Amino acid sequence: MSYGQTMSIAGKFITTLQQEQRIGNVSSESEQHLKHEFRKLGGPNASSAILAAAVDAEIDRLESVQEVS
Repeated sequence: MSYGQTMSIAGKFITTLQQEQRIGNVSSESEQHLKHEFRKLGGPNASSAILAAAVDAEIDRLESVQEVS
């Protein structure tokens, strides 16, 4: 994958995450957590599969927190 394609994936991930937070589908806590995970996983060099796995893990984490409440 070229650098431009990688930046496109990274840019889409962050942009979509911010849009979802603004419309209320993602909490600001989750947005910050996913941004941190994004940087930890390699930022713009992270593959879409790795980013998708991070999002899935965050969904699972939030669902388990919600079940406990």
